[in-house]
Amino acid sequence: MKAIKIIAPRNNTRDVLACETLFVTLSGVRPGPLAFEILGTPHECAFLVRGDASTVDTVATQLASIYPQCDIEPLPDSDQIFSPSKSIASAELRLRDALYLPIRTPAAGASRSISEAFQHAADPMLGLIAAMKGLKEGEHCLVQYVVTAMPDNWSRFVRTAFAGQPVSRDKPSPQNTLMDGLAGLGAVAVMGSLLFGVMAAKLALGIWLWLLTISLLVFGVAAIAIRMTMTASPDPVLITQKISQPAFRVRVRLFAVAGTLNVAQAHLDRLCAASAAFNLPGGNGFRIGPVPIGDPSDLYAPTQHGHFRLLPLGMSLWPTHQLPILSAGELAALWHLPHGEAAMQGIAYTSSKRLLPQPGGNPVDGIFIG
Repeated sequence: MKAIKIIAPRNNTRDVLACETLFVTLSGVRPGPLAFEILGTPHECAFLVRGDASTVDTVATQLASIYPQCDIEPLPDSDQIFSPSKSIASAELRLRDALYLPIRTPAAGASRSISEAFQHAADPMLGLIAAMKGLKEGEHCLVQYVVTAMPDNWSRFVRTAFAGQPVSRDKPSPQNTLMDGLAGLGAVAVMGSLLFGVMAAKLALGIWLWLLTISLLVFGVAAIAIRMTMTASPDPVLITQKISQPAFRVRVRLFAVAGTLNVAQAHLDRLCAASAAFNLPGGNGFRIGPVPIGDPSDLYAPTQHGHFRLLPLGMSLWPTHQLPILSAGELAALWHLPHGEAAMQGIAYTSSKRLLPQPGGNPVDGIFIG
């Protein structure tokens, strides 16, 4: 395994779309074990990449082209902070709703000017970084995204379920069909119960007609009540934004390290609360659960065996029982170098801009600066 530390440019002008390009590229090369991390210490917040040596080298090359002014340093001893003598609190995030619904990203938010929104610090990732503030000596926080590339056609079953690309709310969908069916059946059952009730009262028929009347009334009321509690059909634009991009199976893990378990749990609670910034009321969000594998150095992302290879089975699982599938845009919103105008304190920044060497040898009358 190899780990590197990415030091952000102090005046970074690249927004989240630049990092989205990185993840789109990685989805094409099918990377090996790989994790993108945000590490908080008492002194700074650092962005790390860890995984298979060749894959990390590929990521470093791409990052150097996307962020030309960033510095990349090797990090050979990145796991020493998780020594057995310290207390570790951990949690894992799963999606709360169907995987075809996106979490909050710049594209899914109210503002369509992504660069402008991030310049005004409208970046949900900054909330996670802020939750790592106030750490004392020996205390650390780690947000880790272990990624596994999904097949190129990962969303074909979603497109089939929605009868093609969902570009209009008028197009049929499984949710719309179920809601309309419940409403229709409930109304018919209630009207039928009234009709049979009148017949039973006027004609003085037997007890079986009264039982049928009561059964129809209970069924109709229950169907209408279930219909009223169901959420409205999701915005098809949000669905299209997600299923049209490459995607990754992602293990989202949060770790907090401290001298005592109570302190570690307090730090973890702040991280979990900050993750709510990615929740989209009309889309998806995160739900907190326990970590099956609590070692951050273990980058094995379970593929759930047949459920991963047979995508219809994997998508049939309850969202909280499967690893999240996140698009390149969603993953970029979770992990990217912050915009320079956000002016976030405590982040490891480069000291200054790099000067390019003058082509053709040493300067004679001055220095080349651009």
